[in-house]
Amino acid sequence: MTILININYMKSEIYKKAIKSGFDAIGFSSPLIAEINKKRFIEFINNCEFGNMDFFIKTKALRLNPKLVFSDIESVIIVGINYLPYEISEIQNILNIDENNAYISIYSHNKDYHKIIKKKLIMFAKWLSEKFSCQVKCFVDTGPVMEKAFASNSNIGWQGKNTKIVSKKFGQFLFLGVIFTSLKIKPDKAAENLCGKCSICIEKCPTGALYKPYKLDPRRCISYLTIEHKGLIPVKYRKFISNRIFGCDNCSIYCPHNINSIKTDINDFLPQNKYKSLSLDYLLSCNKDEFNTLFKGSPIKRTGYERILRNVIIACGNSGNIIYLDRLKELTNNDSIIISETAKWSVSSINYLSTNK
Repeated sequence: MTILININYMKSEIYKKAIKSGFDAIGFSSPLIAEINKKRFIEFINNCEFGNMDFFIKTKALRLNPKLVFSDIESVIIVGINYLPYEISEIQNILNIDENNAYISIYSHNKDYHKIIKKKLIMFAKWLSEKFSCQVKCFVDTGPVMEKAFASNSNIGWQGKNTKIVSKKFGQFLFLGVIFTSLKIKPDKAAENLCGKCSICIEKCPTGALYKPYKLDPRRCISYLTIEHKGLIPVKYRKFISNRIFGCDNCSIYCPHNINSIKTDINDFLPQNKYKSLSLDYLLSCNKDEFNTLFKGSPIKRTGYERILRNVIIACGNSGNIIYLDRLKELTNNDSIIISETAKWSVSSINYLSTNK
């Protein structure tokens, strides 16, 4: 009985400190990866669905066995921060912006979450190690850690059919941070999966990247193609990109469980409105220095000038607007084959669309 009281006291203290540290949700998991998550990850690797993210192969063993990452691990603490930068009623309107403006995923309308969360997480972990004399190791989407597997094994939320974590309170708008610790903490009862028969996220995926429930092929995913993919984007996916130059959001925004989501009260995650109305014309003319200035402090900057310009060129081609032709023709002679070849496609696309309206 005494041990149970101590465990409850420990979890209560950790929970209170997490909230005071600026986190909106906290969960506790065992360090074991659930068999369903192991199976999905192994299939993901075996099917080569990681695209050019070959770090998944290199870190496969580490992801499946957290003890190889942190030998003293006994428990996993998962924290979540609500990042929703707008009222939920505004979100779908943002999806329907003018085709001559760039669409940027809403999670990046503010400061780079890696830096914001990592700072909070390190301070929280330091308190944890001092308070309970334990070892800790922190991760914010930066290590060989299956964050969503741990989150879905706690009361934070469940893994939805689009593979993202869904929270009853915050919908699909939680950034996650993870702490591995030597502290023995009673795991939560896993959150109930409430997706039911709903398949809206799958239906809304423009490219069919969500090819079945809980199965995502990043090689077809617009978020992967516009953010992570380093080469030429396959022609068959370009029209589906529309005016998206960084990310997509379709499978998240239309989720019915967002109904109770509330706008974040964290200043660093409040939107910089310039990202709501960036014209393709302006972005097409930006040089590298102007790009770095525009996206300073944003996660967009990490994708790099060349890839974002490639995406802008595709968006211009999808618009069918002849005002971009002169600049695009200049770019067909660019030293980068990624830029020059994409520009040639865009010129051809505009010529076709403008004459077949």
